[in-house]
Amino acid sequence: MMTLRLAWRNVWRQKRRSLVAMLAIVIGGAVALFTDAWSLGMIKQMIQLQVMLGQGLAQVHAPDWVQGEFAAQQTFVRDRNFERDLQNIHAVAAPSLTVEAMVSSSYNSAGLLVKGIEFATQRQLNSALVNTNIDQDTLAKGTIVLSQSTAELLGVRIGERVVVMTTGLDSSLVSVSAIVSALYSSHSSTYNASNAFVPLSDLQTSLHATDRISELTVLPAERKVTSAFERVMRSYDRENKNVKIHMFDDLNPMLVYQRDSYREMMWIFYAIIGLAVFFGIANAMSMAVIERTNEIGVMKAIGMQPIAVFRMFITESLILGVMGMSGAIGLYFFLDLVVFPNGIDLSAFSDGLSAFGLSSGMQLHVDAESLLNMLWLPLCAVAGTLPPAIHVARMNSLEALRYE
Repeated sequence: MMTLRLAWRNVWRQKRRSLVAMLAIVIGGAVALFTDAWSLGMIKQMIQLQVMLGQGLAQVHAPDWVQGEFAAQQTFVRDRNFERDLQNIHAVAAPSLTVEAMVSSSYNSAGLLVKGIEFATQRQLNSALVNTNIDQDTLAKGTIVLSQSTAELLGVRIGERVVVMTTGLDSSLVSVSAIVSALYSSHSSTYNASNAFVPLSDLQTSLHATDRISELTVLPAERKVTSAFERVMRSYDRENKNVKIHMFDDLNPMLVYQRDSYREMMWIFYAIIGLAVFFGIANAMSMAVIERTNEIGVMKAIGMQPIAVFRMFITESLILGVMGMSGAIGLYFFLDLVVFPNGIDLSAFSDGLSAFGLSSGMQLHVDAESLLNMLWLPLCAVAGTLPPAIHVARMNSLEALRYE
């Protein structure tokens, strides 16, 4: 306790130097935490958007399904018993039939992924679709829903007709006419430019694919993979060899790699901040040793042990490091909760962000690991004090008294 009182007094003997050292830790720590929160928030938003655009957390496909290919032949028979099992654990099971098609108007044409859906289940997945008036009536028989950008490209409005051409199960050309019943948009320009929706029954009839689907998208309750969900999926995977189950990580390898590797990149940033703290505290403590050499000589002469002197300097640096860390965390939460309570407005870069599947409102996000990483700051402060602390602990009391 005596060591702590002495260290606290010594910290504030040179207020300006101590405040400058703490301010450096606060700014460096806050920048590191803000960068960490920015990266976490960006990755979390990209993952959420993929889920909300209808990808779910698991998908069931035909065994020969290849990601990025949407041929009518890559289909399987719909298993309604399995869908009921998923509904019993409050998971959303949305069947769909997706084909590559040419959608044409009298003005222009575009290559799209035409997705046959059941509105009642699909709307629970596609929660990221905005600026739309899609409902049960607009997705009626003989209709199609286009994105606003696709409608502009084709030069069509709601109520006008387009022609959809694709290939059926027997590889024959299929051509049907559909009325544009609604328009949608999302935060992903890539998604907007490549997807259109029609009723599942219409597409099955046109392709002669009765009760066949190309994909069953599954979204667990509260968007969390629970043990009950894993048990149902594993059981179905074992019992059915005519389908293949793909989890979210299988469908998004690059996004998962980015999520898993960014921590390693952040450690480089933390190391740079740590080095700055190390040298800053080492310099401050070296100056303190020079100024207090005679005082240390007196303390040793009256019986203070070298280990006690060492502990006093280490405690001083620990106080500076902990206060700087606390200030950095406080500054971050001030920015997050007060300055940017609704996220950071990046609407000026919305076009570029939409290409990466990001919205113009960037939400910061920190987790327990981010806050634990901040312990690196007081540890670096203590490490920076070790050289001067060891030097002063070994100093002879007579030499210290004679030092000028």
